Amino acid sequence: EHINKIVIKYLVSFIVYMGWTEEREQDSLQDRMYTPKFLALRGSSLYKFIAPPVTTWDWTRAEKTFSVYEIMCKILKDSDLLDRRKHCFSVQSESGEDLYFSVELESDLALWEKAFQTATFLEVERIQCKTYACVLESHLMGLTIDFSMGFVCFDAATK
Repeated sequence: EHINKIVIKYLVSFIVYMGWTEEREQDSLQDRMYTPKFLALRGSSLYKFIAPPVTTWDWTRAEKTFSVYEIMCKILKDSDLLDRRKHCFSVQSESGEDLYFSVELESDLALWEKAFQTATFLEVERIQCKTYACVLESHLMGLTIDFSMGFVCFDAATK
């Protein structure tokens, strides 16, 4: 088990996915406007770039960065598609922001899905447990997600 944790710690800094997508503009006046974006899954983060990172410095200049364990990815079926483009997926952030992406081929979509699952698995294995502050009926609460023990919701003041 100790060896597994060392291997997982080493792997989380690896790049699991890099590739071009097209992002559908949310606030566009035009109905079907897409912009090329370069996505990368590296370590605990999803990076969205306007151009591929070339240097170490480029990784700090991503257009947007998300924690993998705080976003959801959904591969869209025909009934979920917003237009005639096939091979689409959405990413929803913890803030509720929805991003909508399209890739060229079905195989690209399958590659993205597998990479996202791998990145999520590696991050869950790495963090094991995470506590969030939340409010329930005007009371400050804590929600602990422990991937080996389960979920616990507790009053923040009294624990």
